[in-house]
Amino acid sequence: MEKEKVLILGAGAQAKYIMEIFHILNNFEVEVIIDVNNKHRIGKKNYNVNIVLWDDKYLLSLIRKGFKKAIVAHGNNKRKEQLYKKAKEMGFELVSAVHPAATIASTAFIGENVIINAGAIIQPYAKVGNGVMVHAGVIIEHDCVIEDFVNLAPGVRLAGGVHVKKRAYIFTGALVIPQKTIEMDAIVGAGAVVIQDVPEKITVVGNPARPLEK
Repeated sequence: MEKEKVLILGAGAQAKYIMEIFHILNNFEVEVIIDVNNKHRIGKKNYNVNIVLWDDKYLLSLIRKGFKKAIVAHGNNKRKEQLYKKAKEMGFELVSAVHPAATIASTAFIGENVIINAGAIIQPYAKVGNGVMVHAGVIIEHDCVIEDFVNLAPGVRLAGGVHVKKRAYIFTGALVIPQKTIEMDAIVGAGAVVIQDVPEKITVVGNPARPLEK
């Protein structure tokens, strides 16, 4: 069976995860990686792909050549959202990359352009929105809601019923107790233990988590 062609829009660390997942699954053929900012290029020696700078006309020409699927890879949540919207406007179908060593309940909902790495666990009736990055070892318990363009770093643990709103970033090893809400654009520091709701655009750190002093 012929593999479908796909573009990776971004050439940083998230592109490396995607390439590895697609290599294991053997479901997509990546011929081109689009370098968004000309800074963090994925190693050419590791993957037999062409790497070119973002150019609207070039991308549209690729669509005409049969590249209709894409996945956005960018570590900045806001920038990732912008690139996602741009790709949709251009007519790309956004796909996800889910590692076969992740465990996902049959009743969980997974959006599009989601990256889920090895060892992640997503429990029953959890909802994961578009453009979410789920790193290795993340646990998303039952009935959690993860809105669009959230980044969950390695080892994050979300207890049942946690609501993480748009573009929030939860860093390595943080823990959120049940039924708490992380508001839009909030940041939870590495190893923090969240026992209260986190307000919008606030950074919290520590155990228990408290707002970071400016």
